[in-house]
Amino acid sequence: MIQEWKMNSQKTQKGNRIFQKQKTSFLFIYIFLIILFELLNIFIVNAQADDATNTGILYVTTGEIFAAEGSFTNSGTGNSQDEGLMYIKGNWTNNGTFLSEAGKVTFWGNAVQNLSGSNNTPFFDATFNNASGFTLSQTITVAGTLNLTLGNITTSTNEVYVTNDNVSAINPYSENSYIIGFLRRNVVGTGSYYYPLGTAAYYELANMNLASTTGFTNVLGLFTHAIPNPTALPIGLNINGTIINDMLDYGYWTLTPNSTIASGDFTITLNERGATNAGGAASSYGVLTRINSSLDWQSVGTHDNSTQSVSGGTVTAVRSALSLSSDYGIGFPTSGIALPLELLSFNAELNKNVVDLTWATASEQNSDYFTIERSHDGIHFTELMKVKAAGYSTHELNYKTVDEHPLLGISYYRLKQTDFDGSYKYSLIDQVNYQLTNFNFAIIPNPTTIDNLNLNISGAKDSEITINLIDASGKNYFSSNIFPNSNFYNYKINARQKPAAGFYFVELFFNGKIYTKKIVLQ
Repeated sequence: MIQEWKMNSQKTQKGNRIFQKQKTSFLFIYIFLIILFELLNIFIVNAQADDATNTGILYVTTGEIFAAEGSFTNSGTGNSQDEGLMYIKGNWTNNGTFLSEAGKVTFWGNAVQNLSGSNNTPFFDATFNNASGFTLSQTITVAGTLNLTLGNITTSTNEVYVTNDNVSAINPYSENSYIIGFLRRNVVGTGSYYYPLGTAAYYELANMNLASTTGFTNVLGLFTHAIPNPTALPIGLNINGTIINDMLDYGYWTLTPNSTIASGDFTITLNERGATNAGGAASSYGVLTRINSSLDWQSVGTHDNSTQSVSGGTVTAVRSALSLSSDYGIGFPTSGIALPLELLSFNAELNKNVVDLTWATASEQNSDYFTIERSHDGIHFTELMKVKAAGYSTHELNYKTVDEHPLLGISYYRLKQTDFDGSYKYSLIDQVNYQLTNFNFAIIPNPTTIDNLNLNISGAKDSEITINLIDASGKNYFSSNIFPNSNFYNYKINARQKPAAGFYFVELFFNGKIYTKKIVLQ
């Protein structure tokens, strides 16, 4: 272990080592202890009571601790390598060479600590734990983990650059410790990357969730405290048909990839605090984007009311299916009305011989009507009934209607909501299983003629039945679908094609089964 350093006080030089003047006896004792600890393979703690300056070689080996009660300077001739633990209570200045492939530097002062120097500092692990905060006069990089434990880092025009592309490379972070200024992160094509940004007054967390993106390797993040729309928003700007004419006024985010996105998309999540014009329902907010400050805000990507929220003074807004790097802010309609309908639930439930259909909305905007659709296979749906919507609402509404003639067996229901402009969307599909156990049918009379062929059907009220008249070879002389309106139903077969006298079969397809009876036609 070679350590060359000097302390800011009266100094003298002896050989390749520079030490503070002290009594010769203490110097010999110090050298003896170093040799003894090295021979015993015991790592020592270098604790400096004052400022420390490295002008030669400083090597903090694995397991060793270097602690400076004051500031640390790596001079222009200094060569520092950290593979152990360094604790710095004052400022950090790097004018020389600093290397770290596994070491950790912890800043733990009680006054504002500044990181500066003529050379950028490439930390491996870096921990910032000082309630008074930190300022950068140089860009720093972190190849391992950035630990934002306590206190904010103010970067000015410099950057905190996390070169580790793991999504957990910044851990921890919180409203008590974040970046005021520029934060750059290396990224891979898929992953959820948080940007703990903000101002001196408010924490403004953003997230960029990448989905199979290509074309870029890092993203630079910044939160700007300024009104995002100092002039009016573009005429006609809307989210799903709702006109957006204002934005939360505390600020906006910039998340800029280092090169153009070639493929894939991403989701942006914004958490804004400090806006003086907040106060609407969660469903009234949505993310707006723009390429840069010289261009208009626009509404692109996919908006879903269920992903917006308001809690404890923080407005959270989400926009997915984005593929354009830009500024991001949170917009809303000044009227305070909600964005298009937010469906809370849709349920189909069997109630004896009918199906109760119920649904609820948390909010509605431009909502015209609902359509109940039904299917026997869950694929092919037909319209069953329409129900008028409220149109505009900012509170929960509950709807109910009844299918009085359900299909026998398993059937499927879904809700279609249509806006005044004709746009629509569907609910999830729900299903019921309606069973009757007393189905039967009889041919009266038998034998009979084709002009007097009657069926008595029981146990199939309001259910679909397919009727076929076939001969022994399978030739079909008659086919029809009926919906009996009572549990005891008479049906007369009127066959246009007159079969010859002989044996035939009446075949009924009902509730997934085929029922067949022989008949003699005279």
